[in-house]
Amino acid sequence: MILDGISFPNILEPIQTRIFFKYKNISKEKDFNNLLDSLENKYFYFSRPNQLNDPFDASVPNEYEATDDEIRNWQKAHPNLLRLQISDIRKKIEDGTLINVLDKAAEKDRNNFCILSLCSSELNEILWGTYTDSYSGVCLGYKTIQFDNEEIDGEKVFYIESINKSSIGEFSPVLREINQKKYFFIRPIIYDNDGLHKYNIFRREETIKNIEYNMYHKKSIWKQENEFRAILLSNPLKSDMFNQKIYYGDNTLCEIVFGYRMCIEKREKIINLVSKKYKPGSVKYYEIRPDLNSFTLKKYSIEV
Repeated sequence: MILDGISFPNILEPIQTRIFFKYKNISKEKDFNNLLDSLENKYFYFSRPNQLNDPFDASVPNEYEATDDEIRNWQKAHPNLLRLQISDIRKKIEDGTLINVLDKAAEKDRNNFCILSLCSSELNEILWGTYTDSYSGVCLGYKTIQFDNEEIDGEKVFYIESINKSSIGEFSPVLREINQKKYFFIRPIIYDNDGLHKYNIFRREETIKNIEYNMYHKKSIWKQENEFRAILLSNPLKSDMFNQKIYYGDNTLCEIVFGYRMCIEKREKIINLVSKKYKPGSVKYYEIRPDLNSFTLKKYSIEV
């Protein structure tokens, strides 16, 4: 697990299930094909921070202050810099010579964290308008499980069953084993990002915790998204080999909600694929439409 100092028992009692949702824009052919592939092969795609639409999301401001001992320890991991004196390092930081190198290292570290974003509701007007090309896309509902009222930092967490299909030599994310099954957890985003949790390459342990903190905190401007997030840490030594596709169990996908402006041919293609690949009756279909009389979104069942 990413989190340090927390003990997780292997046997837990499930107390409730809850559905969380992923909004998808499929207006581009590439995005639609990616959606079909993820449905056919039953996986989540975890994005790196540099793939997110918000440049501040998961961002960690850089700082360069360090004691002499911290700089020496950092030099030990970079043999080509051992010839430099501490004063040389400080001078290169002050004149900006080393800043570009340090910033690139920070960006690389940040992108070793991969993110899955879900929403607690399928009736979020902002997400339908923003992430589905104005109701032309789709919203996927996934079943999660809460065990024993478990919390992390005072926030309830929910688990999604995962099936590890990593090939030999490929780095696998550390997934938690509960009741002899593998899961990853999602937890709510906290909208109070203060920008004070810094990246400092000379203070490695503190820096990793600060990156993790900022992964779960966003600016308050995004609060209405009601986001829950899962984070997986890739192997920094094999980051290019990390599979960002995390496969889920057969009973995880449980709803598909179509936008009322979605192309009927795309809808039928999705339904036909899911009908072949999933157990009969395990996935329910709906359409979302605006009700101008009640000024709310309404969800209507679709019989197939």
